[in-house]
Amino acid sequence: MSVFGYSRDGSSSSANFNENIALKWVRGHDGGKSSSMIPGLGKDAPKVVNDQGGSQSHLPYRFDLIDPQAIFALAEVLYQGSERHGEDNWRKIPINDHLNHALAHIYAYMAGDEQDDHLGHAFCRMMFAVALERGNK
Repeated sequence: MSVFGYSRDGSSSSANFNENIALKWVRGHDGGKSSSMIPGLGKDAPKVVNDQGGSQSHLPYRFDLIDPQAIFALAEVLYQGSERHGEDNWRKIPINDHLNHALAHIYAYMAGDEQDDHLGHAFCRMMFAVALERGNK
């Protein structure tokens, strides 16, 4: 099975679909030292049965509703930021700073400034704030 053209077994060139990143997120950003769990996933998740009798875990998420173009915009901003500031540098920045930068980009967009992808940057900064806030619980 492949995800975005990358094979899960890592056989595609630059790929391994960033399984390290996926595993890092699932295990927690400390490399698995803490026992972080994603709610609604795992062997204890409730089962549902469809009209054909197929049984599977109930998934309390709707990933199919996430707009792919918005995710590409987010990934582009993340790429640019990682080139300029390094990967995961954003984790060293307080939530309030991310919110302030998000608001600055929103206001710049509302003011008609076109020198940057302000909505993409605001989206990215909000993602950082959410990730940090949820990681701190």
